[in-house]
Amino acid sequence: MAIAVHTREIKHPIMFLRSGRTGYIAGRIVGSDGANRRAACAARHTNKGERAMTDKTGVGVIGAGLMGEGMAANLLTAGYRVGVLAHRNRAPVDRLIARGASEAMDAPSLAAASDVVVLCLPNADIVDRVMEDVLPHLRDGALVIDTTTSLPETSERWAVRLADEGKWFVDAPVTGGPEEAAAGRLKSLVGATPEALDIARPYLEATSERVFHFGGPGRGNAAKLINNYLTLIDAALAVQVMLRCDRLGIDRRQMHEVISGGAARSGMYTRIMEGAVDGDYDGHKFSLVNAAKDIRYAGLLARAAGEDGAIADAVEAFYEKAMEKVPPDTFVSRLLDPDRSG
Repeated sequence: MAIAVHTREIKHPIMFLRSGRTGYIAGRIVGSDGANRRAACAARHTNKGERAMTDKTGVGVIGAGLMGEGMAANLLTAGYRVGVLAHRNRAPVDRLIARGASEAMDAPSLAAASDVVVLCLPNADIVDRVMEDVLPHLRDGALVIDTTTSLPETSERWAVRLADEGKWFVDAPVTGGPEEAAAGRLKSLVGATPEALDIARPYLEATSERVFHFGGPGRGNAAKLINNYLTLIDAALAVQVMLRCDRLGIDRRQMHEVISGGAARSGMYTRIMEGAVDGDYDGHKFSLVNAAKDIRYAGLLARAAGEDGAIADAVEAFYEKAMEKVPPDTFVSRLLDPDRSG
């Protein structure tokens, strides 16, 4: 049985797999031909559970931006043969090429040249578009690791589709920012069958300091949305509180000292404010458009769990209103910059 929630903003329903759903039993995606092909091809990725043979494994990264660049760089460091997709922002692609990565002009050609495809994309709709593009070109036994903060239903659906073709799909969104991505200190929140996780683990460990397995396909996305529900509320509150101080003539630095010394302090508050009090407004390198998307997805998740999504709605409205004054790609922490446009 599946629970589905539809909204007018998001094309996808959120659906949750339960035991007994066709094609998913006790943590395994079932498919006769697909299962046989996956078993035959698993040796391409692993050797008796040890780290993959890096000199023969091609990893294609689609989305080498703020986060994807660091992931790709660490895959290179681990010894994998890495290809990246041409990106409108040339700087990270050029840096990766200088380190030994190759560049593909389109997603299908990158997929065809890769044993593993890593996605780091803006949202579930783009995941769907990219997957439709690459699906006919994926190698037999290919592994797709999706690090996008996406919808659980999207990953569930793609895990089933790839399993039917003898391929693997793992949702593995991450926590941490660009600095953690560059340093290989991300945390991967994984949704996958145990078999898929075994194959994906060497690649995840190349980019992350911790790998958490939350269950079958889609559970990594659900866990990430729960995490981001809390962090995005904290970020909105930190910004709103300091802007209110400005309006009321309350000194930011003194207020920061008060908050930092008490129970109101949080990891997100500290990330944003420690630099902001000294004029550095890049403490949280996360765009408003992604913040609005993630909190919207988190609201859908809450409603699918039978909860009231009113808090998520209010926080989404905060980020949407901010985007009426500044560009959507503005970092959340830059809302505290007195000189910001708008």
